[in-house]
Formats: sequence, C-alpha cells, structure tokens
Amino acid sequence: MSDENFEIEHWFCNGCKTELDPMSVTFNENCVYCGHAAEWIKSISVIRENEKLKREIDEMKGLARTLIEYVPKSNQLFKRAQELLNDE
Repeated sequence: MSDENFEIEHWFCNGCKTELDPMSVTFNENCVYCGHAAEWIKSISVIRENEKLKREIDEMKGLARTLIEYVPKSNQLFKRAQELLNDE
C-alpha cells in the first residue's frame, strides 16, 4: 500500500444515522427519506489509521526499551515501561 492516504467519500444523513447512496440525496443536499441535511463525508481509511497506530505503538515500545536501560528500577517510568513491554 502506498504512503498516500486513501479516502472514503460518501453521503451521510444525521437524521437516519446512515450512509446514503447519491440517488438518496436531493439537489438541495437533503436526505430523501427523512428530509434532514445530508453531509458529504471524506474520511481516511480505517486500515490506514490502524497502520498509523501500530507505528506509534512500536515507537512507544522502543522508547520503553530505552527507558528500561537508562532509568533506575525504582523510578515510576521504569515500572510503566515494563508494563508496556509486558503487554506484548
């Protein structure tokens, strides 16, 4: 997968709380079912967000490993770092 964000675009009705196909939105951008305003939503893919979170977790674990090496065992940071690494 490329590094570019891939976006999911769709219509959404806050009245119906549902995704709408373009044929369910009027020219005035209202939901044909309930009449509420429909919104055009652009969102980053959930897969992309999960990949980003995994990278951030890996970075945190790297910092935790560094803390364990250099922080005294009695320090609260040492204990929190150990907890994070024990969750692997």
